[in-house]
Amino acid sequence: METATRADNLLDRGAFVLSLDFELAWGSAHYGRVAERESWFQLTRACITRLLELLDKFQISATWATVGHLFLDKCQPVNGVIHPEIIRPTYSWLSDDWFAVDPCSHLEDAPIWYGRDILQQIMSSKVSQEIGCHTFSHIQVGDPECSRDCFASELLACRLAAEEFGLELKSFVFPLQMVGHLDVLKEHGYIAYRGNLLQDPVRKPRIMRWLVYCLSAGPTVLPEEHNGLWDLPMCLSYPPPRYWTSTPAVRLQVWKSKRALRRAAEQRRLFHLCFHPFNLAANPGRLFRGLENIFTEFCRYRDSGLLDNLSMGQLAHALQFTKEQPASTDISL
Repeated sequence: METATRADNLLDRGAFVLSLDFELAWGSAHYGRVAERESWFQLTRACITRLLELLDKFQISATWATVGHLFLDKCQPVNGVIHPEIIRPTYSWLSDDWFAVDPCSHLEDAPIWYGRDILQQIMSSKVSQEIGCHTFSHIQVGDPECSRDCFASELLACRLAAEEFGLELKSFVFPLQMVGHLDVLKEHGYIAYRGNLLQDPVRKPRIMRWLVYCLSAGPTVLPEEHNGLWDLPMCLSYPPPRYWTSTPAVRLQVWKSKRALRRAAEQRRLFHLCFHPFNLAANPGRLFRGLENIFTEFCRYRDSGLLDNLSMGQLAHALQFTKEQPASTDISL
């Protein structure tokens, strides 16, 4: 029977975690949205360079939850089958083979499908960055038509790809926040995943949902352990919903983030911010200014000794250590 442990007494200070869904075209490929976002994808490399410079400036580590296919710089069919090592999901809404979207090309000709150069750039960052997992091809793990064997084959492919970089993947982000097969995740050596905040079961009218969103401060959470896996729920995504990039929308998101950072510092809780790097290409100037404001606020609390910045893996390790040795509750880096 599954047991859960809340981290009420395990955080000596508040924690700020930043996780990034690094997927390029793979997150849009099966929903007919690659063409409308292609200009963003083409700008993503420049945005990632700028983001890494910002993370270096503020001494912030992030978890880059990476689609495994981006570890590659090329691929081709084997005996006419694209990635035969992967067991396909059997989604009833999909008529084609899952990998029919794969260009089976190489980095130079299809840069929005391959990301080895970006991974090398992230790993050479001055401030240590964690490389996590976002499945191999952005499957919907929580969909009932995604089998355990399918998920396991994707995790194995990710592990083999990561080993070429000398990496051991320990943190996981579920595509589309569709959590599933946690037992498989643990079997493959993961210790942390990004879960969902509890949703209101009563469906409110759209206008009411937006009013609640706009008026509420950014939430904070307490991590929770599920049989050896630490759930570090997403608190807020950036930029705002539906990629709003107007000045008021970005200011609202910055305000919510600052409120959440203050609450995390005062109440020793977790504020987990996340976004897709390609989102920044929608309006780089405005969105980077917003991020700089958020990071500046975080540094104010860090310099006061009230907040720590940790990657998902670092936080999970620290929580597990503290749980096993209650006398030691310092999770600082």
